[in-house]
Amino acid sequence: MRITLLIYFFTIQTALLVSGNGNETEYTRKDYIDRWKVTALKNMFEHNIPASITLAQGILESGNGNSTLTRKANNHFGIKCHGWDGPGYYMDDDKKDECFRSYKRAEDSFEDHSQFLLKSRYADLFKLKLTDYKGWAKGLKKAGYATNPEYASRLIKIIEENKLYEFDKYSYEDYLSLKSKSKYDDESDALVIAATPSKKRSKNSSKELKEVEITIGRKQYVHENKINYIIAKEGDNYSTIASDMNLGKWQILKYNDLDKNDQIHAGDVVFIQPKHNRSKKKSCIASNGDSWRSISQQYGIKMNKLLKMNDAGPNQEVKAGQKIALR
Repeated sequence: MRITLLIYFFTIQTALLVSGNGNETEYTRKDYIDRWKVTALKNMFEHNIPASITLAQGILESGNGNSTLTRKANNHFGIKCHGWDGPGYYMDDDKKDECFRSYKRAEDSFEDHSQFLLKSRYADLFKLKLTDYKGWAKGLKKAGYATNPEYASRLIKIIEENKLYEFDKYSYEDYLSLKSKSKYDDESDALVIAATPSKKRSKNSSKELKEVEITIGRKQYVHENKINYIIAKEGDNYSTIASDMNLGKWQILKYNDLDKNDQIHAGDVVFIQPKHNRSKKKSCIASNGDSWRSISQQYGIKMNKLLKMNDAGPNQEVKAGQKIALR
């Protein structure tokens, strides 16, 4: 995805009312933040992406919501039509008449942006704390999100000048309070809470996030090892899950240490991001019926790393009561 950064220099100091001659309102940066902060927080709790990063990218890539692409196609992040079967908006970019994704609602653009970042090339970002906006900005640039060498520094500048980092400290209760006061009525996608998060966000924010169930197409959860997953339902297979989550079938297999002959059963945990190399927990005691893969899934650790830590082979039996190293 190519990021058009010329819009960064287009800053509007005052908002102009829509006039009778058909001119469109021009939005200030403050207007943009006020309008989309609730949506950015919603995506933070759904997908574990800092709200400051979402807002800063939206500000930078949409010119505070004033770009033609944003106005005509509700596309805030310049995402092109690659792998897209929805409507398109055509405009000149790298080439003439390139296709950009067109959305019915701007909120769908924010969701699509989050799904874009959930792809494997950005997996290392989710090892960072939500409050590490500098790490996220630099990580996006390193992963190839944008070609401009100043991309990370521009995001950081936007975040710091507008104190967007404060949103990354919000608890879920803070988000609900802000949402209830919002004057916009289109933030309608429901969030279902399995348990009430603490009033203040703890340093180990994953303990709060793992309790949040998201209802958007399919429910997504955040594992205690900071990995997004879903629960398989009746009739699921690799292809249906891959299609629903905008992933390749090979990704579902790889992320879950499966091969094409393995079956998915209703109730199975299915990771939609790569597992990590280790757990925060040092060890566990195996129970009757445990296997290396079941332990790998339970603790969100890549199976090859788990085997290596325990000097074991994939066909080696796990015995009940055996101490298993997890890091």
